[in-house]
Amino acid sequence: MNVPIKPISSPLVILYPLILTYAIIRHRFLDIQKLIKNTIIFSLLYVLLLGFVAVLLFLLKETVSRWIGMRESVAQGLAIALAIALYTPLKNGLSRITHRMLYQHSQNPEIIFRALSGDLMHILDASKLMETMVQRISQILSVEKIAFYTRTTSNPYALERAAALGFWRRKHLLFSKSLVLYLEKARGFLVSPLTQAEGRRLEKQKGKNFVDTAKWKLQAEVEIAALGGITAFPVFGKGLLRGILLVGAKKSDMPWREEEFQILASFMRHLALAFENADYAETIRRSRYEIAMRERDNLAGAIIAAVDHEAKNPIHAVSLNLGTLIARLSPSSAAEPSKEELEALTQKIMKRVMEDIQDVSVIIEHLSNLADKKPLLIQENVRPRQIVQKVMEGFAAELSAAKIKLRLEIPEDFTLVCDPAALTEIFVNLLRNAIQATTSAGEIIVESLSENGKTFILQVKDTGSGIPPAVQGRIFEPFFTTKQKGDTPAKRGTGMGLFIVKEYMQGIGGRVEVQSKIGRGTIFRLHFPLLDSVMERTAA
Repeated sequence: MNVPIKPISSPLVILYPLILTYAIIRHRFLDIQKLIKNTIIFSLLYVLLLGFVAVLLFLLKETVSRWIGMRESVAQGLAIALAIALYTPLKNGLSRITHRMLYQHSQNPEIIFRALSGDLMHILDASKLMETMVQRISQILSVEKIAFYTRTTSNPYALERAAALGFWRRKHLLFSKSLVLYLEKARGFLVSPLTQAEGRRLEKQKGKNFVDTAKWKLQAEVEIAALGGITAFPVFGKGLLRGILLVGAKKSDMPWREEEFQILASFMRHLALAFENADYAETIRRSRYEIAMRERDNLAGAIIAAVDHEAKNPIHAVSLNLGTLIARLSPSSAAEPSKEELEALTQKIMKRVMEDIQDVSVIIEHLSNLADKKPLLIQENVRPRQIVQKVMEGFAAELSAAKIKLRLEIPEDFTLVCDPAALTEIFVNLLRNAIQATTSAGEIIVESLSENGKTFILQVKDTGSGIPPAVQGRIFEPFFTTKQKGDTPAKRGTGMGLFIVKEYMQGIGGRVEVQSKIGRGTIFRLHFPLLDSVMERTAA
């Protein structure tokens, strides 16, 4: 049978690449992950549509020309007109089918809600929470435009745009706007039936005339459309409007479904809980920071007070000594000293000045160490015996001169979890104190103990003069010392050694305690945690 359908099929074949290009752009087929699948699906649907139209037109032309007796050219023209009339509805139908197959293959509300909520409750930063929420809604519901406006402390008059995708005209929403007033009162989402062009036109015409609360909804719909949105969802926290979510058109240009609005409304309630969780975490972080700042300020105050007391004495002594020297060198001096006497006096005074300057230098060094406190480097399998042996070598001359016996009773295989450098500094300070407190022919013992399998203990025990009970509670304070002012600089110290020991032990996760009796000696016990405890503390 000679069926002349070439005039009909040829234009459709020419339109094929144009329709395919339109589909690729409209349905975002340029997504690399979906390109092949989407193109094949649309091509198959188009082939089916083309075949359906061809068969329909053939039957129509044959029926009209044979049964009605109409001329073939007229029948063919009528078929072409019908094809043109059917093109738009068939194209829209094809678009809807493609959308359902490609974007709505999993529209179970429970699945969508779970995908949206996910691990939002674990995000403890409000900014990251808003960014994640916007990204998820855009990806899961194929939303092309979305924005979230939130209440901030920096702007008491408006909600600020905190996260967005796509172009939005405004960076903030004034609290006086009808959209904000309506959502705050209605406490539910609002859908605008207007297009953006209609919304912008109505906003210019009537925007400022809608002051009656009964008309808030109408003006709110206008404002949503003027912004480029389709619907707005409020988010409440502690009874107040926390933010507003504005969503626009979908990527596929398909209409929103009512159940999708309900899913987002439920998700907004979940989001409100996530915001409260993030706010609570921020409150905890702020409280910790404030506590740390108060502790730092208290420590700084104590150090400043101690410096004022401790540094003032050597500086005053320097001033007096130099004043004495100047007075003796003055021509008006009653008895002019000999050259030898002046040299001896000068050397004596300069020696005192150097000692006082050294005291001030040590105080400044300790302050610098406290101000530049570096984090501890916790290591496993630290061998304290090796560390104590190195420290003992540094005190060998003092131990020999004072005839003090030092016994080391720490096994070679005894290990700790700590910072080796901090442990070295701890033993330097404890052994220095023990040597200074121990009389000639005394004894110092450094030994290891264990306690219930929970902690390891190192202790430094001496047979020195002991610490008076009245001051044992203060020995770990900065710049507190029991040494007499008349002692030599080597024995006088600065009162920072035990404070440093306490700070390092707390940083390691352990503690230091003292036991002392006058005339019988002192024991300093260092309690070190086990590996598991240190790892848990580090993770926290």
